[in-house]
Amino acid sequence: MTMADLQTGKSRPYHPQSQGKVERQNRILRSKIRYDMMKKARTGYNWVESLEDVAAAMNRQPKEVLAYQTPFNIYFGRYVDVNESRKKASDASARCDRRVMARYWKSKACSIYQKGDKVLLKYPFGVRRVPYKEYILRGVVLKRNKAFDKYLVKYRDNENVTHSRWLSIENITSKTIEGEHRRRKWSIREFQLMEQKRQHK
Repeated sequence: MTMADLQTGKSRPYHPQSQGKVERQNRILRSKIRYDMMKKARTGYNWVESLEDVAAAMNRQPKEVLAYQTPFNIYFGRYVDVNESRKKASDASARCDRRVMARYWKSKACSIYQKGDKVLLKYPFGVRRVPYKEYILRGVVLKRNKAFDKYLVKYRDNENVTHSRWLSIENITSKTIEGEHRRRKWSIREFQLMEQKRQHK
């Protein structure tokens, strides 16, 4: 020890004045665990089982004091398997995309109308303002274009002339609020089925 110019420091295990690096490491661990507990509070989080993953993530993070190399690389003399990391990142991105899309469809789901449904139309079409009572027309759905969320609707205008026209979903609504909520649930269910089919491919 003397020849190597090393000194032995005797102190208590968690004394911050003499164990700065250890305390810093523990503080980072606590911060990461606290963050994960807050994010997964509803589903439950076992920090003991996740401690190994948290430590591994810290050891694979580049450090400035190590010339922007990772502790893993310094200790083992090699890099982490890039293919494994890339696969985990790809899976995490896919899960995140599914959560975002599910949240979006839950709040912004478009209603789905079936052939023969009686609907109300905003007329004139394409005008982005709250319509008055005389601009509300009654119509019947004849066909659906699933790719563009458009519907072929048969209706009568104010002059009692019958028309058949492709209309965007923004110009169509149900006769009742309950009917509109029910059709939006159909839209969410359709998205979920589409996601299940995509995952099985």
